[in-house]
Amino acid sequence: MTEELDSFLKKRKRRNGVQLVLTPLIDIFTLLIIFIVKGTVFSQSDLILPKGVTVPESHSKESLDNTPKLLVFADRFQWGPAKEEYPIGIVRDEFALHPLRQQFVQRLKAYFDKESAGKAASPWTVQVIADKASRYETIFSVSQFLQAAGVARVVYVTSGAK
Repeated sequence: MTEELDSFLKKRKRRNGVQLVLTPLIDIFTLLIIFIVKGTVFSQSDLILPKGVTVPESHSKESLDNTPKLLVFADRFQWGPAKEEYPIGIVRDEFALHPLRQQFVQRLKAYFDKESAGKAASPWTVQVIADKASRYETIFSVSQFLQAAGVARVVYVTSGAK
């Protein structure tokens, strides 16, 4: 019987245990952590507002991108670095054929064409900074108008908590 057991044990080949190599797993995990941390925004940015503009307060910690700003007042809005002013009424649908509305849409498209020249196409983003006295319907109309003009993302800017 011992001969049978010895022959059985000899026939059975010895296998080495499976080894788990941890170095590549740790490397990938470290890279994932770095990208997650770098992708998260921890800072708060400052925004210089024109005199007379008061905006609602925000408790968010998101920072602002370098996107163009559209300032909304009760009776007008300002666009771009030249701070061109337009009457607020042109954002309503009933003024779709108004020459000032068409002029603004052309300037908006020209701005984004100039900014995206030679770069990969990216969705248009505009920061909307509305005066606290602005009506919600006006801000909503501005958002609809911008999206109809081709703006993919509208970012609403508020002041930080003091």
